Amino acid sequence: MKFIKFIIALVLMFGIAYLLNTKTGSIPPLGKLLDPFHGFWQNAGEKLKEHDQSFTLPGLQADASVSWDKNRVPHIIAQNNHDLFYLQGYIHARDRLWQMDIETRLAGGKLSEAVGKSGLKTDRFFRRIGMVYGAKKMIQQVRADANSNTILSAYCEGVNQYISQLSYADYPVEFKLMDYKPEPWTMLKTALLVKFMAFDLAWRDDDLAFTKIREMIGAEDFEKLFPDFPGAPDPIIPAGNPWDFTALNLDSIFNIASSENISMLKVMEPDKHNGSNNWAVAGSKTLSGAPILCNDPHLGLNLPSLWYQIQLSAPGINVYGVSLAGAPTVIIGFNDSISWGMTYAARDVKDWYKITFENASRHRYLFDGSWKNTRIEIDTYQVKGSANFIDTLVFTHQGPVVFDPSYPGDTSLSGLAVRWTAHDPSNELLALYHLNKAQNTTDYLKALPDFACPGQNFVYADRKGNIAIFQQGKFPLKWKEQGKFILDGSRSINDWQGMIPQKQNPHIINPDRGFVSSANQHPTDSTYPYYYTGDFEYYRNQEINKMLRSNDSITPVWMMEMQNNNDIMLADELLPLMLNMLKHEENPGNAKQRVDMLTAWNRQMSAQSEAATIWHLWWHFFYHLTWDEFDKPHEKLVFPEDYITASILKKHPDNHFFDIENTGETETAKDIVSLAFSQANDSLNKWINKNGSDFTWSKFKSTRLTHLSQTLYPFDVGELETGGGTGVINATTKTHGPSWRMIVAMDSDSIRAWGIYPGGQSGNPGSRYYDNWAKPWAAGKYNRIVFLPSGSKTVNTSFTEIFKTK
Repeated sequence: MKFIKFIIALVLMFGIAYLLNTKTGSIPPLGKLLDPFHGFWQNAGEKLKEHDQSFTLPGLQADASVSWDKNRVPHIIAQNNHDLFYLQGYIHARDRLWQMDIETRLAGGKLSEAVGKSGLKTDRFFRRIGMVYGAKKMIQQVRADANSNTILSAYCEGVNQYISQLSYADYPVEFKLMDYKPEPWTMLKTALLVKFMAFDLAWRDDDLAFTKIREMIGAEDFEKLFPDFPGAPDPIIPAGNPWDFTALNLDSIFNIASSENISMLKVMEPDKHNGSNNWAVAGSKTLSGAPILCNDPHLGLNLPSLWYQIQLSAPGINVYGVSLAGAPTVIIGFNDSISWGMTYAARDVKDWYKITFENASRHRYLFDGSWKNTRIEIDTYQVKGSANFIDTLVFTHQGPVVFDPSYPGDTSLSGLAVRWTAHDPSNELLALYHLNKAQNTTDYLKALPDFACPGQNFVYADRKGNIAIFQQGKFPLKWKEQGKFILDGSRSINDWQGMIPQKQNPHIINPDRGFVSSANQHPTDSTYPYYYTGDFEYYRNQEINKMLRSNDSITPVWMMEMQNNNDIMLADELLPLMLNMLKHEENPGNAKQRVDMLTAWNRQMSAQSEAATIWHLWWHFFYHLTWDEFDKPHEKLVFPEDYITASILKKHPDNHFFDIENTGETETAKDIVSLAFSQANDSLNKWINKNGSDFTWSKFKSTRLTHLSQTLYPFDVGELETGGGTGVINATTKTHGPSWRMIVAMDSDSIRAWGIYPGGQSGNPGSRYYDNWAKPWAAGKYNRIVFLPSGSKTVNTSFTEIFKTK
């Protein structure tokens, strides 16, 4: 009996040991995870010791230091560029290693190596759109330049030095929970991160949707609903600005492909709310007499935070701002002499070509009446927990074929190849390095040409009093409406005919009005001699320019209030009209009270406003009822913009688009206004029954910072009390908004700056610096930036790490 009990105990012991050290489904090995000496317990609290200390760090060429200020921002002081960017890589990895790993896995199509089969569909999409293809071309350019090669090589060395020191106990908690380990950092990974920003800001397009809608409603209605230029765009370069260059001529023909036998699957698309604000005002409009520059890029609200604040100082460079964990240099910021910021250009730099293959092998495709060879690559995916997956990548001269009959769920008879500027050789890191070092307007202009994709509006101010804005990127030469629709890939006339000369990109320096600004609107009026199209903003830019025109005594505090402004121009434009059109007899009960709330509303999307919630729902239902013709779940269609909807409501209330399909009645705008209000009221009542009586805008919107895993919900930060919304300067939605707010006063004797982003510096959910800025950011508060001028030591910092050579 004792022997049997011993055997049972032994089996149980080995069984438990096996279970504790074996991954079960998505559950990591619990023994390793719960080990108090090596598991997730080691990730509780702050790993960085907050006192002066000294280290020996292999790989440095000279001694260097990192001083940490009260905001937990590192100020790296080195004696040469190699050590400066080596330490930037080391510090990035120490604070954000898992974020760096997962973002570049996503961009490079290697998620399935970490998460298994669930990541394969996404991986195939990112590899097929040419992310690795474009990143490899970027690396060729980086290596060809001595400065960028030194910078990126040193950065990778620093990251890998940190990784080499790690044991399992030191891994960020996400590696332990997802049961995989970090791999060595490479130049390719950094290039993939740059290409992912290009995807996030320059991938959206409506080519297929526009092709189908034009076929569905006809060319005349299409041009009314989707015009290239709205009536009053208030462009980046003021309307009427003369163009002091001779434009290039190009062959022109209107030629688009039919949508027949084409399908384009929505695997992943950038957030439609991606955008940004930036502006700079001259000293003539400020109380101090010195320029002030502001920037707030609107991107996903994630944790760890998208940005990482840092100061980089070495001979010839002294710059502060936000960086991307995974890439060297500062992306948005300032130095001793200049400041700069970015908004994305919103121009279409990606076109789709309908490819006719000779046969199922896809080895040849039709081009100008003959068969042209494709380039074939066999791609292998390592899938965690499963056998490797093999895919065939096909390339035409236009670019990679993304969708074809071999793609899951795609039943098209033709392929779709993509031509995208992110595939072209470029060296954005070199542009940023030169911008980090720039001392004046000349240096600023010289730095920009290497920045190709994503196109950006680079706003500028300096301590000499200059302001400027330059829309920089590689923008293709196009005939009118080229690339607005699917193009026939069998005809050479549809290929791009070159790029707009860089010096002819829209820009302006020291305009008479005393300010420059951008908010993703049209860069020019219709007199600009080159054709372009894109996904442009209409309201935020007008609100920004209205405010800047109104004040000639601007201060940094006023700029803070402006960045947090919640006025909604769409409601200013339409609410009185819609209230007048509303059939009150059809809105009994609490609807009357809500009409009164809207009547008294100040038309601000403020956090504590109940009327803002009512307006949001009313407009949502009105918009979708109006464009029910385009609400086809199985089609990749889009709706006309808000400003088009507003224009039709004001000028053409009997327009046929207000008639709801399949009702048997002929509805007008007045009918839709009333029906939409009724639906909004019912929807709000249901929400209250589920969530409680507090339907203030911040409660209803429920802004949250989402952990990058999308599954580790305890690492999210939710229900932030903040206003804002779409079409508002404070463009904060549920999971999207100002990812970094920066204000820089370019005083002649010194620089004063303020900044904040949602989240914190640390990527460790167990650190108090993981989300310590979330609530202050939501409340519209700022941190005073600690900037060490050139030649400074550890002034105004909390503690310092000394890194010595081996």
